[in-house]
Amino acid sequence: MDLRNQNCKPKLTETLLRKIKKIQLRCYVFFHHKEDRDDFVVAKRSTHSPEDPKLQKRKFTQRANSIFFAFLFLFSIFSFIIPLRPSYSDMEQRNLTAFPIPTAATVANGEFFNQMNTWFADTFPFREAFLKLETGITQLYGVQTTQVVGKVDKADDIPDKPLATSSEPEEITSPDNAPASSAGKTDASAQQPEDDPTIPELDKDAKVEKLGAVLVIDDAAYEYYNFDQAAADSYIKMISSAGSKLNGAAHVYNMIVPTSIDICVPQTVRDGINTSSQQKALNYLYTSMADNVSKVDIFNTLLKHSVDGDYLYFRTDHHWTALGAYYAYEQFCTDSGQSAVALDQFEEVKYDNFRGSFYRDTKASSLRNHPDTVYAYIPPSTNTITITDDKNSTWDWTVVTNVSDWASSSKYNTFIGGDNPLSHIENPNKKDGSSILLIKESFGNSFAPFLVENYQHVYILDYRYFPDVDNRSLSEVVKDLNINDVLFLNNISAVRNKSAVKLMANLVG
Repeated sequence: MDLRNQNCKPKLTETLLRKIKKIQLRCYVFFHHKEDRDDFVVAKRSTHSPEDPKLQKRKFTQRANSIFFAFLFLFSIFSFIIPLRPSYSDMEQRNLTAFPIPTAATVANGEFFNQMNTWFADTFPFREAFLKLETGITQLYGVQTTQVVGKVDKADDIPDKPLATSSEPEEITSPDNAPASSAGKTDASAQQPEDDPTIPELDKDAKVEKLGAVLVIDDAAYEYYNFDQAAADSYIKMISSAGSKLNGAAHVYNMIVPTSIDICVPQTVRDGINTSSQQKALNYLYTSMADNVSKVDIFNTLLKHSVDGDYLYFRTDHHWTALGAYYAYEQFCTDSGQSAVALDQFEEVKYDNFRGSFYRDTKASSLRNHPDTVYAYIPPSTNTITITDDKNSTWDWTVVTNVSDWASSSKYNTFIGGDNPLSHIENPNKKDGSSILLIKESFGNSFAPFLVENYQHVYILDYRYFPDVDNRSLSEVVKDLNINDVLFLNNISAVRNKSAVKLMANLVG
């Protein structure tokens, strides 16, 4: 008889029973209350040798690492599912990086792999949700130091006297091709100034956040304005030169749109932040321009209507609303000797859930939770516009487009198809040959539809994109299109932008 085998059987049985008992006890621990688990631990330690605390810690770390790496592996597999990767960022209003196409050269020099890294990081699944989550977590930090959103330049002092010019202003000559509606034009700078309405003070519970170049008050944001002496002087010289070059050919108007911070935010708040007085800057700009340019000053017009409670500026975006543009249109008609068409003659449409540039830049939850409504007004005579795009292709579009199903960040593009080098609207109900050239940046988009009822031809030139498709000077454009009136329309931030002013100066020649 093999005694070795007999001795092994009891040992194997005992080992197996110990294992089963151990499993039973562990199951008991995890399925009972904490007090029972504590009793079990005490009982176990009283009957068995205590386990090394370092060994316990090592086992716990191993388990945690295993769970983490398993999650990381599954998440990595998930991230490579192409259909889940976004192609457009609604929050940032841009197309995300496209998947790179490998070539022998890009693979050899490593560029393809760098492009792959960019694509992978830029188009991660649920990217917008993670960005919003990150913003929400950041806001839970409590009191924070100032977060810089955009560049805040040091402002120049605004001169008290107009810019001295080297030559005397030229006498204004009426253009030979001016229509009857151009008669009786007046200059806004010659009008008696009105008493400034007072912007109401903030509610004592208002939440004010200073985010670098943007001020957020409750559910509305405002861009700081910093006066730039060199840019202002360049703009004055440019617009005066336009008046001189077009003297006798077309009448030149200039409208500078104040931004929301000086129209909606009380002086007591603006005194404590890094922003210049727009009213003082506009006074310097207008009084320095030559007399051959008609100045359409809309500051007090907008201020009065804002104090009355009108919705003139978006809260989540830097643009003015179409209602603000309409009041400016009324002022332009007054200054140009024309009659403004009543607002109720236009067909009003509205598009909800607009979140614009301020939300994109700040990602503030107060802006996300309180989106804007875009109101637009379709001209009664026509809703057709002919657009020349940045590829020099010409096609028909709508003056006011239905953007109900567009991304929340794109709804301002309801106006005139967005920013394009050159566009033309013809009023089929007018046959007098009247024409206007609107030279603008994006603030002019919501203004343009109102001009349709006053002119047979409305031409819209965006000086930022026009040079890409057309090398004509302003004088050549005016002559070729038989323009009667030229209106420069810029928001005050564009006037302080040296690059923008240079583009306008190149156009004027």
